[in-house]
Amino acid sequence: MILVVLLVVALWIVFGAMVLKRGWWPRRVGDTPHCRKCDYILSGDQRRCPECGSTLQPRSVVRGERHRNLLLAGIGGVFIACGGLALSVAAFGLASDWVQRINSNENLPLSRLLSRTDNTPSGAWDEIRRRFDKLSKADQDAVIERGLEVQNLPVPPNNGSANILDFIGRRYFDHQLTAAQEDRFVANIRALTSSSAAARRSRGPLPEFRRSGKGRLFCRTCRSGTAEPRLF
Repeated sequence: MILVVLLVVALWIVFGAMVLKRGWWPRRVGDTPHCRKCDYILSGDQRRCPECGSTLQPRSVVRGERHRNLLLAGIGGVFIACGGLALSVAAFGLASDWVQRINSNENLPLSRLLSRTDNTPSGAWDEIRRRFDKLSKADQDAVIERGLEVQNLPVPPNNGSANILDFIGRRYFDHQLTAAQEDRFVANIRALTSSSAAARRSRGPLPEFRRSGKGRLFCRTCRSGTAEPRLF
């Protein structure tokens, strides 16, 4: 779409240039001789131009008068100015689209996506989830490691970090973590629950989950079922 706009704007500028030329440099009319260099009106058999001193030869003499049309030239100038402005706007839009594509989540490496998981809403976590099953074992471990790091933060995570914590929690409940990762997961929860008595009173008891017969996670603490437990 932007390329079509650029083509239309380019044609607009070319049209304005043609109008400007027709208004400011029209064709000469008549047979009056003029010096090509300074446009001085020549008379008689002169070898040099009295005005600029140029040697007069057949090719250095032009005939006819130019009758400039200032209105037409002004219209052409307006066309060129508007076309230049539109061209600048279109070029800026094209450059912005190019930069946005470079910085889009689809084109970012996993390390950049993990650094964006704290920003809400960045869409980085959705892209990580889309890629996860196709990632190498090392990259999958990097995602899990990021989740364990966020889980161990001393301050409550924002919504972007909560997404990755949900993912780590579900993998823990489904036994998809290694033994070392499960130990860290449990240790982080224990550290959070024992870090501050005030925090425990304000947040209430730590939710405990178990699987129901239908595979749904059931919160034993609050006696309610949930498909998306959030672990803080």
